[in-house]
Amino acid sequence: GLLRPDRAEDQGALEARAAAADIARIGALPAPERSVALLFSYEADWLFDTQPQGRDCRYIELAFQWYSALRQLGLNVDIVHPDAPLDGYAMIVAPSLPILSEARVAWITGTGVPVLFGPRSGSKTKDFAIPPELPPGPLQSVLPIKVIRAESLRPGLSSAEGRPEITRWFEHIESELAPEMCTADGTPMVFAKGNVRYLAAWPEEGILQTILLTIAKATGLAVTELPADLRIRRCGGHVFAFNFGSETLDLAGIFDALPKSQFVLGSSDLGSADLAVWLE
Repeated sequence: GLLRPDRAEDQGALEARAAAADIARIGALPAPERSVALLFSYEADWLFDTQPQGRDCRYIELAFQWYSALRQLGLNVDIVHPDAPLDGYAMIVAPSLPILSEARVAWITGTGVPVLFGPRSGSKTKDFAIPPELPPGPLQSVLPIKVIRAESLRPGLSSAEGRPEITRWFEHIESELAPEMCTADGTPMVFAKGNVRYLAAWPEEGILQTILLTIAKATGLAVTELPADLRIRRCGGHVFAFNFGSETLDLAGIFDALPKSQFVLGSSDLGSADLAVWLE
């Protein structure tokens, strides 16, 4: 894509040169601040593919939904392996980890920061069986709940069941804990103890964003609720903004402190498929 077959420069060469000029103008930056670790597991992806238990229960879509919700809150998100170092993160989310060992549970929850596990976590042993103590398996050592029944909801079924906030997957929980959050009709959805939470459903995007927003604010993370097509990343006192939409965005109307900021690249009028960088 850099050169055409006749060796003349193609669009890729022009864009690479423009990117190099932008990088030079920004200068050296430290490693990005660690905010949220999203635990992504290929093992979980394979398990969902092997036994989806629902036509649209796809792990990659669940993980992407959680990632998108976090990014729309203006948070820095790193996608890491469940067994990777987690020090320095203010918040950890696991869209789903069906196979959980006691060691992995201790590793993830032992950080002391808020951890949110998604549906089907701890639902299988390493031999692909249901844990004898019932899901979420070893996670019960830190969060006393049991999944006694699960429903796979076909497309369009959630509203008919009176639970419009839940789609695709829902788990019935048995626990002495009072639910931290319920749906509008009183269906328990989130359970918590200490720094550990469990989301027993596949929620629609607005509900998921509310859950993540509540946790992020409690940690003291800087949250900025963004328009659908805008994404930001913070690094070394710089804010990088990317417009993935087709319309120009007025950044001054989104960020309160922007008029006092110093732009390194671009301006407060962020065009379609463009970026801007400013100092906080």
